Amino acid sequence: MASLRHGRLHRAADGGPSAGYGRVRPAGRAEPADLAQSADLAFILTPVQAVEGVLDDMGAAGIPNAVVLASGYREVGEAGRALEDALLDRAVANGVTMLGPNCLGFVNANRRSAPTRWRCPRR
Repeated sequence: MASLRHGRLHRAADGGPSAGYGRVRPAGRAEPADLAQSADLAFILTPVQAVEGVLDDMGAAGIPNAVVLASGYREVGEAGRALEDALLDRAVANGVTMLGPNCLGFVNANRRSAPTRWRCPRR
């Protein structure tokens, strides 16, 4: 998973906004509120049990958008459906617009920005 995280960050840096990016890790290493500058998007690469807490941290830090890559939601049945409904409620409560869960992210073909391991072809 570390290489997946590393690849996502570098892909965002290659074609993404010029403002840069930062890493936030669990276990007290850094919190969203500790970023040197405010963020407008977070990629959530945590186990399903931690995602709602990350959304709370994002709300407190004023980070308005999230891509949730975690799986274990609606695709696994009724228990996952309940988790996904709670996740959506938590995102709304924190003012976070969410893509996902269990998605591969997004592509902006016009800017050739794909904050994933995929490369956008040149026109």
